Amino acid sequence: MTARAYTHPTDSEDLDVTSFSRTRTLALAAGLSLALIGGSSARAAAQVLPDSPRLTGVLEEPSFGAFFFQPSSLRGDGRGGLVTWAPAGLPASARLRFGAAEQDDDDGGVSGFGGIDVRIPLKPDEASGVRLAWTTGIGGSYGEWGVISLPIGLVAGAVWSEGAVTLAPWVGVGVGFDYQFGDEAPDNEFEVRPAADVGLDLAFDEARRVLLRVGLSMGDRSALAVGLAFR
Repeated sequence: MTARAYTHPTDSEDLDVTSFSRTRTLALAAGLSLALIGGSSARAAAQVLPDSPRLTGVLEEPSFGAFFFQPSSLRGDGRGGLVTWAPAGLPASARLRFGAAEQDDDDGGVSGFGGIDVRIPLKPDEASGVRLAWTTGIGGSYGEWGVISLPIGLVAGAVWSEGAVTLAPWVGVGVGFDYQFGDEAPDNEFEVRPAADVGLDLAFDEARRVLLRVGLSMGDRSALAVGLAFR
């Protein structure tokens, strides 16, 4: 027997709940995110982490996305590109991610990364209308040293639709288990870093064929991505 992941309701099935209940629940989740990152101030200097930002919202996963990417963990806040892709051969809950970022400092250099993201939707909470999903995956990156990351987290969000416009904010919390290797790697081979994300999906057509997607990771895994995603 093959288990199937729960699929979120479509536009016509969106739960009819009050905006106040959704906003209150999301505010609590955002507070938890900020509390999580507040207890840690370490930075992963000069090396991009392959899972940040997560970019795993609560809408159905687009097939392809292309994003401007700024991993602030790189010295000088380097810039680069990030691509997400869900080919037909993968399970519906999985997608690929890959990209690269250049260090914006005198040393130059490029950090490349790639991996698999997994998002498992949970049944929406009927009282508040908040949508939940477990997130995990595995990824690797290499720049001044190498990193292999295993992130685990929970994302919560809500969906508001009015005519052709859909607005879907989300927040996420979790941890990342990082193995670091290479001659320039820090002394601590294994690191457990907290993760906190906020993001937004915005669509201007009822079928959500094109999304404006923004994702921000904070704290030890800080990174920013802004771009378009296509179904």
